Amino acid sequence: FSQEIFTIGNSSIQSQSVAVIGAAVVSMVLLWYFFSRTMYGMALVASAFNPKMAHLCGVNVRGMIITSFILSGASSALAGVVVGPISFVSSFIGFDLGIKGFCAAAIGGMGSPVGAVLGGLLLGILEAVLGVYISTAYSTIMAFIILLVVLYVRPQGILGVSSR
Repeated sequence: FSQEIFTIGNSSIQSQSVAVIGAAVVSMVLLWYFFSRTMYGMALVASAFNPKMAHLCGVNVRGMIITSFILSGASSALAGVVVGPISFVSSFIGFDLGIKGFCAAAIGGMGSPVGAVLGGLLLGILEAVLGVYISTAYSTIMAFIILLVVLYVRPQGILGVSSR
C-alpha cells in the first residue's frame, strides 16, 4: 500500500491502517457467513461445542479439526500481511500482538467475533488515551489492567453470553 495519509477532521490515518480495518471487517463478515449460513460452517461449530454429538450426527470431527487449523492459519497469515508493514519487525513481533489479541477477545466476549473486534477497538482507544496520560511503554500492562477491570465488572465480556 502507498504511504498516503488521509485526514478526517483533526485526525489523520494511514492507508495501511485503513487496510487493516477493511481486512478485519471483510474477514469478520466472511467468517460470520461461513459459520452461520453454510452446512460446513455449522458442522464446524457443532464439532467445537460437542464433538461426540456431532460425530453421532455424521460429522467428520477429525476433518473439522483440520479445517479449524487451516482457518486459524489463514486468518493469522492475513493478519500478518496487513499488520506487518506498520509494526516493527523483530523475532517477538507476534508476542505483544498475541497478548493484546487475547485481551481484546476476552474483553469483547470469547464466543463473539463482533465482540472481539469491539474489544480490540475499545482496547486500542483506551491504550491511546492512557498512553497520553501515563506512558506508551506500559501498553501491554495497560491491556491486562483493562482486561481485569472489564472481567471484574462483566466476567463474560462485553458481548459474551452469560452461563446462567
